Amino acid sequence: MADETLREYFVRLGREVDRAVAPYTSLSFLPYATSQDYCWVNLDPDGAFNQRSFACLSCRVERSPYPPAEAPQAPSSFPNGYIQMITALYYALGPAEQAVVAQARQRAAAAGVELPAVRGPRPAAGSSPHFLDGAACDPDIRLGAEIATEWSGAAAPLALEDLARAAAPFDLLPNAPAGAAGTEADLKRWLDAWSPALGAVDRMFAGMWRLSRVRANTATPSATNGGMRIFDPATGAVLPDHYQIAYRVAPASGDVGRQLADVTRTIRVEMASSLFAGAGIVLRYLCPAASAGLALTDQDSFLLSILYRGFALIEASPAAFDPDTACGWYDGAMIAEAIANQGTTQAGYHFVTDPPPYDPMPGGTLGAMAHLLIANPPEIRITGLAETHPLVQAATRIQPAAESAPGRVTLFDQLSPGGGRALYRLRRSDGAVVLAPIPPSAQPFTRALAEDSPWLQAAEVVAGVTLWPGVPPGGVALGC
Repeated sequence: MADETLREYFVRLGREVDRAVAPYTSLSFLPYATSQDYCWVNLDPDGAFNQRSFACLSCRVERSPYPPAEAPQAPSSFPNGYIQMITALYYALGPAEQAVVAQARQRAAAAGVELPAVRGPRPAAGSSPHFLDGAACDPDIRLGAEIATEWSGAAAPLALEDLARAAAPFDLLPNAPAGAAGTEADLKRWLDAWSPALGAVDRMFAGMWRLSRVRANTATPSATNGGMRIFDPATGAVLPDHYQIAYRVAPASGDVGRQLADVTRTIRVEMASSLFAGAGIVLRYLCPAASAGLALTDQDSFLLSILYRGFALIEASPAAFDPDTACGWYDGAMIAEAIANQGTTQAGYHFVTDPPPYDPMPGGTLGAMAHLLIANPPEIRITGLAETHPLVQAATRIQPAAESAPGRVTLFDQLSPGGGRALYRLRRSDGAVVLAPIPPSAQPFTRALAEDSPWLQAAEVVAGVTLWPGVPPGGVALGC
């Protein structure tokens, strides 16, 4: 019954989230079945990114046992899962293209087309352009890769078909070794011998290069490949020589603060005690008034209201790989292509193992946070309890002019409003028991760090839009 209660809660929360965000976006936000906060002051004046904001955004999202909710996992779990997926990828030509390449190889060999002068000293065993490392390629293919990348100096491999069409091929090869230009006739003969297969070879080079760059950018982010600097939110200090994979986030922190300050924008979930049969503990309040805490259970009669006052939409996404600059790290299209190619010999990306390490399809185990709905910690109101209930008695003992000592709240023994860090005070209002969140500026830990750290403004993550790498770009709407 506890699982059924949580599912009902998330169904109701999802419905209210849809109502709340409808005036601002057409995206479909799904509730998150975990409690976490998001440091919405995510950039310092120099553009470094908040380490705790990154910890939230980098969580891997997977299916939840309480649909429609989805469940973010540990920080950095999405990049870790993603790199396992792209490590399990390889690029292959289809059977028809492989046959064309084999025929071109035989044609070149029969014609005696060699490029010893172009090749110069033979490379050491195993040496090749980095994107071919580990691939079983013959010397001609390796030479083509060297010409397309190292000789051309291009960010992405130069198309050999373009080189074959050029009147002066070496004009496109500014980094060719000294003396190589004197072999232009040999180079043209080599390109002509391979001409039927150059299109297939170009596609293979482009696919293998793209995969190698994405792997490198994800494993070793830097200033030159689109990585971002990180700062410690407890001190504001930028971590020296430390780069992380980048996320693109909008709007600016000031705009987020203004959205959260608008308490007329609300999300409310109400549930009567009849829905909690068999759920056990519905709410627990850990406070100085009771050493073991105060609890609301399925044996009580009540109406529970959870009210978020003020929310903001965070437009977030992993930095997409840009083949023109070779920067960025996220490229879901490769994974989507490999999913589509499972069980086939189609040209393109494939997985080394079947199934792959994670399920990247909607409702699977490898989702990325693409957008967030964050909100101020909710006010919790309980009406209908008997006057003898410990929660009512504890709230009644507090004098109107006094404040109760702060405590923490858990719901269904699983959810912690305010991301687990929010503090609450107990009071009575209009006959109801109210658990009211303490504003961040009034919380002791925030006051203590206020001078040294302006980077702790956090809000609860209520819902999100999940990006599933296995879905082709434009194939299925985000969040579905």
